[in-house]
Amino acid sequence: MEIGELIAKLEEKYPFSLQEAWDNSGLQIGNPKDELKNVMVSLDLEEETINKAIENDCNLIITHHPYLFNGAKSIDLSKNFYRRLMLAIKNDLTIYAFHTNLDIAKDGLNDNLCDILSIKNTSVLEKGKEEGLGRIGYIEKQETVSFIKK
Repeated sequence: MEIGELIAKLEEKYPFSLQEAWDNSGLQIGNPKDELKNVMVSLDLEEETINKAIENDCNLIITHHPYLFNGAKSIDLSKNFYRRLMLAIKNDLTIYAFHTNLDIAKDGLNDNLCDILSIKNTSVLEKGKEEGLGRIGYIEKQETVSFIKK
């Protein structure tokens, strides 16, 4: 399977069209036509994340937060930000971000967190595309220890 095929399946559920106008979800760097080996999922793209992906033969890293937001005017490899990109390029990694589209989508990140935390009677905090950003709801009173064990 090509990396792009997996991304297309994820995009069916969490379409990039849902992202906020300021967001930059989607391909950050790499080649979606590469054959998929293994996948790593991370909140952010850190150097440690890239190194772990390399160690575990992952050629796709899916992050929640986009790495690229603004166009670069120069690429100074003495800066950590650009060294990470170079490390990813040298190791044929593809990096995709699912950010506000994952936050907004029905059964996306916010809905899953509500399920994990047993938040009931949820409503959308900020209406927008599809579901909207954030959720607010009610947690039944329970002992702290039993809540943490979830």
